[in-house]
Amino acid sequence: MHAEHAELISALRAEVEHLNQRCAKVSELQSIIDAQDRLLTVADREARRILEILERQEQLILELRIRLGEHRTD
Repeated sequence: MHAEHAELISALRAEVEHLNQRCAKVSELQSIIDAQDRLLTVADREARRILEILERQEQLILELRIRLGEHRTD
């Protein structure tokens, strides 16, 4: 019986080691995912800011075209 217990304990230790390695890998991947999420948040914020600038510029160009049209002397 003692040999069976030793064999079982050895198998359990090997499985624990395997699971620890998998947990470490999952933790590493989660860190990468978290970093990517932070980058995407920053990129999304920057894209929205740029879009707002482009919309303001488009509005300004439209207003200037209207003003130029009002001042034309054909």
